[in-house]
Amino acid sequence: MTSNTVEPSLQPIKILIMGIKALDLPKTGHPKKMRRFYVMLTVDGKVKKTQIAAKGSTPVWQDTFEFEAFTLSMLELKVYAHRTLFADDYVGDMRDTIGTLAGAEGGVVKRVLAVKDTKHPLQASVELTFNSPAAIQPGE
Repeated sequence: MTSNTVEPSLQPIKILIMGIKALDLPKTGHPKKMRRFYVMLTVDGKVKKTQIAAKGSTPVWQDTFEFEAFTLSMLELKVYAHRTLFADDYVGDMRDTIGTLAGAEGGVVKRVLAVKDTKHPLQASVELTFNSPAAIQPGE
């Protein structure tokens, strides 16, 4: 006899990212100066963007983002420094599965940003606040 149940990792869930905080972001551009930053979030090809934050090395975004994804789906977060006259500067990124991030104790995840510029190691990090694991709802 076969069962019609689907493994939990194969059922989409609704996940809310309810806040993002970046720590120790660098001065960028030429001349090097403090910029206004924003974040691009991507899950399963769906891209969402925060507002551009006020100048500072520790921006906080209170934006709420909802994604419908699988526990094995990858969240990619990229931080950019906004520039008015030139292309925005890529600062760093982090990636992890939705299941790992959403399962964090207290719903807060801290990650160090990876950066491609190895000449200037980046010590910046991000904090993501998720809805509690108990509040994760299977997708419709």
